[in-house]
Amino acid sequence: MNISTIESSRVGAFFGMPRAPCISIAPVRSETFSATRINRTLREGEIVNVTLPAADAYFVMVYLETAVHADVQEDGRSTNPKSYATGSVCLVDLCQGVTISLRSSLHSLALVIPKPLLSEVEAIRTAEGGRLPDPPRLVCRRGEADPVIASIAAVLLPLFERDDPASSALLRHLATAICAHLLHNFSAKPDPWERNLTSQENKTGGSNDDC
Repeated sequence: MNISTIESSRVGAFFGMPRAPCISIAPVRSETFSATRINRTLREGEIVNVTLPAADAYFVMVYLETAVHADVQEDGRSTNPKSYATGSVCLVDLCQGVTISLRSSLHSLALVIPKPLLSEVEAIRTAEGGRLPDPPRLVCRRGEADPVIASIAAVLLPLFERDDPASSALLRHLATAICAHLLHNFSAKPDPWERNLTSQENKTGGSNDDC
């Protein structure tokens, strides 16, 4: 599977909003954090499918207003629609991409966090000097209340209307804070089997691009 990085400017287009406002920054080194303001209004009874392609990143949806949507499975069938409350968060791994079926208007912040960015932040957090024994992995969450990210999102919103050095410095701090919060609260335990497999791949020169 070929996995690439989603360009921050394209996130809105996946939601049918190619001109959705987006802010992005490389808060640590070279990897870019992005936030896109989604205001997609649906008519009553309207259903819109949204597909995010496979990427080496995590996707975080912060719901600014209650929304209803369903997951679309690989066979095209939709799960039962679920309500996502204001202030709740969805965290998904984009290793295989994801498709949802919107059943209501969506007012949210869409965050794209490359996995290498998490490694950059974790290296600072653990004082590893840029070298980690295992790349950090996050456990996905669906519609869970997260007051910390909701509060950070509230601080992010005014930055969409500003473009100055102070805003860039604040965005850098907020992006790092979000990554650190996710690493602290949603990190998965390292998989010993996966570590051994990676070690063997390094010895033989092989690789495994599947999630």
